Amino acid sequence: MATDLVEADEWTATVTVPEDGDDYDAASVEVPFQSLANRTVRLNSRIDQVPDEAHTWAEAQTFEGVLGMAGADNEISYQPFPRTRTIILPPTSACPRMDDGGIKLTGAGVTSPFGWVWMAAGNELIYSFRLPHAAILQRVRVGVTGGSDGTDVSVHCYQVESIVDSIAAGSTVLHDLGSTTKPRSGAWQLVTHTVPAPITTNGAWHTYAIDVTLQTVAGVCAWVEIQFLDPGPRNF
Repeated sequence: MATDLVEADEWTATVTVPEDGDDYDAASVEVPFQSLANRTVRLNSRIDQVPDEAHTWAEAQTFEGVLGMAGADNEISYQPFPRTRTIILPPTSACPRMDDGGIKLTGAGVTSPFGWVWMAAGNELIYSFRLPHAAILQRVRVGVTGGSDGTDVSVHCYQVESIVDSIAAGSTVLHDLGSTTKPRSGAWQLVTHTVPAPITTNGAWHTYAIDVTLQTVAGVCAWVEIQFLDPGPRNF
């Protein structure tokens, strides 16, 4: 007559089964079935305890962003804070703007450091670049060497917006992001311009331009650095 096994909440270490030649009857399979039943109850009871077990972090945990739970299933969402990124613009990305004479790109052995040298007072360099979508330009720094002390170094920033619904004249808007001027002093002059009213970048429409002007002859624009707030991550 069939009977139910009475499971025990324990881990039965060994499951013993009949070998060839053993007598086959109910008793020969009851022992291994009992072992497996015990194991099943043990595992089930352990699973039931998992949600109720308290978790202790091994050390302090921090999330540099917004961490939250939402929805019926309390799904965890994480939005990282924007990161401040700083990059040097490629020296050869500058376009000389000819006014009184000319600007030339210095080569190795001609002057140090490598960069753009002004051939006449008042010449300008235009650096053009793009930023990732939703980024915000915060600061521009320019390193200048050579030239005469007391002459001005100017840094002027612009955001160029293309109006995509028109190709008529005037369909590009120039947003003035301000300028900073400092007198040339010492072997190096560092000019820092902090954008007073940053504008969020639309990656499809916006490009940027930095106008660097040196009111002296033989000064060298060695490098231009930009700092921007990068919201990331993104898929475009």
